[in-house]
Amino acid sequence: KPDKATLNPDFIEYLNRLKKAERPDGRINGYIPAPYRVNFDNFQEGVVAKAIQQLPDRYDMREEGYVTPIRDQGQFGTCWAFAAIGAIESRWKMLEGEDQNFSEKNMVTCSGFERGPNDGGSVEMATAYLTRLDGPLPEASDPYYTLTENSTCTVRETPPAYIPEARFLPDDRDEVKRAIMNYGAVSTSMYAGEQRLYYNGDDYTWYYDGTEPVDHGVLIVGWDDNKTVTGGSAVSGTQGAWIIKNSWGLNFGEGGYFYLAYADTRVLNYNGIFPHTWQPGGIDSLHHYDELGMITSLGYRNEVMYGLTRFDLEAGEQIQRIGTYINSYGSEIDITIFDGFDSQTNKPVDPLDSLKKQWIYYPGYHTFNLSSSATGDVYVQVRYRTPGYNYPLPIEMPIAGYANATIEPSGVNWYSPDGQQWNAMGNDTEDSRYDLCIRAYTRQSEITAAFDTENNYYCLADTILFRDLSSGDISTYNWDFGTDAIPATASGPGPHKVAYNTPGNKTIRLKVEGPA
Repeated sequence: KPDKATLNPDFIEYLNRLKKAERPDGRINGYIPAPYRVNFDNFQEGVVAKAIQQLPDRYDMREEGYVTPIRDQGQFGTCWAFAAIGAIESRWKMLEGEDQNFSEKNMVTCSGFERGPNDGGSVEMATAYLTRLDGPLPEASDPYYTLTENSTCTVRETPPAYIPEARFLPDDRDEVKRAIMNYGAVSTSMYAGEQRLYYNGDDYTWYYDGTEPVDHGVLIVGWDDNKTVTGGSAVSGTQGAWIIKNSWGLNFGEGGYFYLAYADTRVLNYNGIFPHTWQPGGIDSLHHYDELGMITSLGYRNEVMYGLTRFDLEAGEQIQRIGTYINSYGSEIDITIFDGFDSQTNKPVDPLDSLKKQWIYYPGYHTFNLSSSATGDVYVQVRYRTPGYNYPLPIEMPIAGYANATIEPSGVNWYSPDGQQWNAMGNDTEDSRYDLCIRAYTRQSEITAAFDTENNYYCLADTILFRDLSSGDISTYNWDFGTDAIPATASGPGPHKVAYNTPGNKTIRLKVEGPA
């Protein structure tokens, strides 16, 4: 039997405080650490990243025009939602050049967790809400001013864009700086109790050097290596601070902003970004069983484990992408779609499509392009390898008072140590009342554009082979291989061999057209 990963110590501390109701109003905090703690044991700063992106001493997203106006959370413990929504709005400005005002109330009330508006949350809870494609909704659809202590989820509609992925970042100053420059503001946490002891309103600096758990979610929008910090117990000469966008209105700090010391002991404990958006027209349905996303993970005390999930697709419904949680830095996964399951041998059979050796540096929620025309019952197998971490398999499970997860019966999810011997999960199994965190994004279409490569990371000297996976009656293919590609474009299905002159992230587009 596999073991469950040890619960996050910060979450255990939260549960203990919840039992004691340590605050007079019974409210614990605005930020609740997740039950799991992602693993960064393999994290090493990338030499290539340092070489290609020199970090300035000071960077302020306000000056770049990449932040939206200051908001006010008022009396509610909703800071975590303001931090997550602020990160999305910042990224939107970088991508689209547009100001957006998204609904924190909808995220809070529709997160799916056992939390009220005063009970706090986290970037992981925000990730569960967003990756179900429930939001973000426009502020006008579910305005914050209507929030009460008894508010529930009453507004559901298609968002203007999907936020399908999340990245969780390590407690590393340079890595967070690079994320800000490349992806926009970073959601983070801090300790904000006893403000008078740690905040200096004369120069808007904050410095906490204790061990109290995090209790507030904020947004990092820049930094200043030479900023002198005088708040809290800072000594003369304490320098370096993050520029923080808060959610306490314009009257706090420097028009809603303040400076949080690099040396603060509770900054960068939990960090998240949301790097991508999808247009809703590209996806028709999301098939999944883990409504609340990853709650913890399983392992056989080694770094490899397999998960298998069954989805029932309608006629004409085609898988476009597979999504799953990754809980460890520097992981590798393989994905295979099967057409059936042999009850006699207790194994999936008839492989249809596969995607091998996908390297994932950052923990979080990731999606992978993998197109399949299979309909009816299809089985998605994911092999997780998390070097140095012994709990590779992400699962959903209930935790009283936090996550009232509805677990599917057996016959939907299976786990395996080796991809050969499969064991059923479900609410009717004795020891495995879990759901797997494997999802399938589908589209009803007579024509589909799709392609893949063998790997998702390459070196400059490599030649990359792009293979067409499109389906339907297609007349024309138009490829755009992205920045500094040789060749830059191509037509026809290929396969096409491409080289690149410069390092970095590349965006490749394929447009197909036909009678449909």
